[in-house]
Amino acid sequence: MKTIVAGKSNLIRLLGKQVEQETEYRLMNYVLRTTCDDGILLHNSLTGHLVLLDEEEALFLDDLPALRTAAVTELIENHFLVPTDYDEKDTVLSMRALVKRLEVPKGIESYTILTTTNCNARCFYCYESELPKLNMDETTASKLVDYMIQHREGKTLKLHWFGGEPLVCLNRIDQVCNALKTKDVQYISTMTSNGYLFDDEVVEKATALWKLDSVQITLDGTEDVYNRTKAYVGNGENPYKRVLKNIRLLLLHSVRVIIRLNLDQHNADDLMALISELNDTIGSNEKLEVYSHVLFENAGFSPIKRDEDRRAMLYARQVELNRTLESLRLSKSHRALPFLKSHCCMADTDNATVVYPDGRLFKCEHVNIGDEYGNVDVGIINRAGIERFQSTIELEACSQCPIFPSCILLQNCQGALDKNIYTCKYEVERARRTLIKYYQNNKIDLPT
Repeated sequence: MKTIVAGKSNLIRLLGKQVEQETEYRLMNYVLRTTCDDGILLHNSLTGHLVLLDEEEALFLDDLPALRTAAVTELIENHFLVPTDYDEKDTVLSMRALVKRLEVPKGIESYTILTTTNCNARCFYCYESELPKLNMDETTASKLVDYMIQHREGKTLKLHWFGGEPLVCLNRIDQVCNALKTKDVQYISTMTSNGYLFDDEVVEKATALWKLDSVQITLDGTEDVYNRTKAYVGNGENPYKRVLKNIRLLLLHSVRVIIRLNLDQHNADDLMALISELNDTIGSNEKLEVYSHVLFENAGFSPIKRDEDRRAMLYARQVELNRTLESLRLSKSHRALPFLKSHCCMADTDNATVVYPDGRLFKCEHVNIGDEYGNVDVGIINRAGIERFQSTIELEACSQCPIFPSCILLQNCQGALDKNIYTCKYEVERARRTLIKYYQNNKIDLPT
């Protein structure tokens, strides 16, 4: 048996070695198993430990309980094999609670900043359509800079520019970045944008001043579908062609571009044609990543409502699109092998916050007025507002899922509501493919 990835040292240290007992053992529920050219890969999604068994060593897996070979003993010690009455779900929940207590963040390092709630597009599904329209003013931006410096604990700040369309109010991006640069504060930027307002000058500034690392841009279909869905305000140049041109411009400047294909019934058939067009016009690029996502229901000025059959169709189509993107190398997973996570996202951690244009603080970029927990003037004034976002839920099949340790669903998250048999099955399949990639990338360095 060979170790491909040793796993997370802090998790292995907390869990400790399992003491072998005179009892029957089984494969832990949270072990991913997949076949490769050289044998069987086993990955413990609790610890992140990945091993390779040759064909002879792997024979016992289909005939448990097995004779105690050296490989079996090692798998018991490292929690790949557990007693038949073992409660691995309880272990995950206990470990998660312990890690949370040990890893309390100091300071705030991640800021999602809404420079504006205004936008130059009029997407029918926009969940911000009912928010008041306002831009961040100079005074609020100045207070924000002071707030970030006071709470950063010496860390590099991660700024995510959001909106509305953040480039509608790019002067506030300039102001914040200039102020941080003047005060010698380290920072890096990412952005969610529709991509229309980029040009040569903006991209030059984005890389030099904003330190822009990546941009997520939404595409809704091929030219006619995209232009009709986005319905840009007062556009002159063909929006679809301009956005594709700007995607190429960003890639040329080594900015990573993440294209999100928003999927619904109106464009379900068109998105496959869009993928083909992207592959032909832009092609595989190490800085380009494309994925599809089903549109949220009950949002926007023309809310989407679906019955169960339509949901099933769309989520099945999402999986089909994502598999096609993988086959064309347009989908690139930057995720590590699954391992125990103690937090889901910015909503349930204290080191991240969302800043509204008027300086109010929220825990999620899906802003609901009334959910604010403070502001950049006085900081936190509503701790209960933060704790509300830490409540978790669990679907019926979650505890038996092999990647359960790496997956947390928040009760107030729309993304959690979108979890289903189609997308979850795809994520497990994708995790198994990731094991093979890790093995292929590391096999040449393994001892013979």
